[in-house]
Amino acid sequence: FDQNGQLVPGAEIEVRRVLHWGQSAASRFSTRIGEIEVGPNIDGLPGTELTAPLGVVTADHAGRFALPSVPNCELLLRVSHPAFPDDPPSEQRTRISSGSRIEDMTLVLQLRRQISGTVTNTEGQPLAAVLVVAMPRQPGAVLDPADGVRSDERGHFTLGAQPEGPLQLRALSPGYEGGDAELTADQTTVELVLRPVPALSGTVTDAHTGAPV
Repeated sequence: FDQNGQLVPGAEIEVRRVLHWGQSAASRFSTRIGEIEVGPNIDGLPGTELTAPLGVVTADHAGRFALPSVPNCELLLRVSHPAFPDDPPSEQRTRISSGSRIEDMTLVLQLRRQISGTVTNTEGQPLAAVLVVAMPRQPGAVLDPADGVRSDERGHFTLGAQPEGPLQLRALSPGYEGGDAELTADQTTVELVLRPVPALSGTVTDAHTGAPV
């Protein structure tokens, strides 16, 4: 499920065994889940908790997943979704008995919100290639253009993996004044309107004759 209680088909569940530094190397490298054998990819440092990969399973169209029989150990499950590669995986721990199956476990995927919207000019025409950047509305926050996205030919844009809380959006494009918008904590859509930079026009004349130069 996601944080709104909606099923998340296609979510990937990485299964890792929680180890302790005192365990022997033989026990660390002999664990198997189905036909997958633990290799040397061990996360952790001496004196800290270690985890070793056991495998990855994918939730079906109904958000369900199942694991083969695993040994008596503590497991760390990391849940992620391919559609949200920038979101940090949600983690959950469980301890199971030898030979048992993991059943009736509910994993909640904490997906960060996406901000989508359109950029237009004052006449309602879509603007393409406009840089849209977001930052938290809090003291010390910095607007980083490297974190922005460009609007497409229809003026549409999507900012993924945005933090919780109020946000400040800014749209930037040559020939236009910067467009700003403040988003509330639960707002996910916005329309940005850019105004053209006022044009400066005039005539250059000769100071003595008044003739145009």
